[in-house]
Amino acid sequence: MDTIKEMIELDAEIYAMVDRNPKLAEVYRYLMGEELGAVVVLSRMPTAEDWAAAERLARSRQR
Repeated sequence: MDTIKEMIELDAEIYAMVDRNPKLAEVYRYLMGEELGAVVVLSRMPTAEDWAAAERLARSRQR
């Protein structure tokens, strides 16, 4: 499966999850640092450490 097709499928899954639970849009914004539907170009693929840092940031903002 090519990368673009995978991204399209992931986007569809994210939107479906947000439709079922609108609060997930806020979580997405905290974790990704963007609004749902925004176009962002990353200079590299996020690492596990990047995701962990994003989760820590999201938790700190929820307090």
